[in-house]
Amino acid sequence: MYYSDIRQICEEHLNSNWTSTPIAYDNAEFDPPEPKEPWIRCSLHPVYSENSALGGLAKRDYAMFWIQIFVPLNVGSGQAYLYAKELEILFSNKVINGLTFYQAETSYVGDEGNGWFQLNLKAPCWAQSNC
Repeated sequence: MYYSDIRQICEEHLNSNWTSTPIAYDNAEFDPPEPKEPWIRCSLHPVYSENSALGGLAKRDYAMFWIQIFVPLNVGSGQAYLYAKELEILFSNKVINGLTFYQAETSYVGDEGNGWFQLNLKAPCWAQSNC
């Protein structure tokens, strides 16, 4: 499995199971909803690859599926944390089409400078394939 496959599995799982907000995909055209409504943005961050068997007969690719959660500024953080909880449940401790996810975690950003309150969710994952 390659990073392109990992990205596709992550995005398909998100797209099939997320209806709470619009989704912006990495390097794809997107305009945040007007009036300011919540939305999320996702991207895959490759971490590293390693041989997972002696002699290089198999490799393991590690990645971080990153989801940024945006809600309008100055309306409280409750909705953002509810979205984070839903996304953690969606991606934590699951195996999806050969892609293994560890526990997802949420981190605080706050005011991101453009009128949005932001939280980030990181879903670490790995996939193994034969070379």
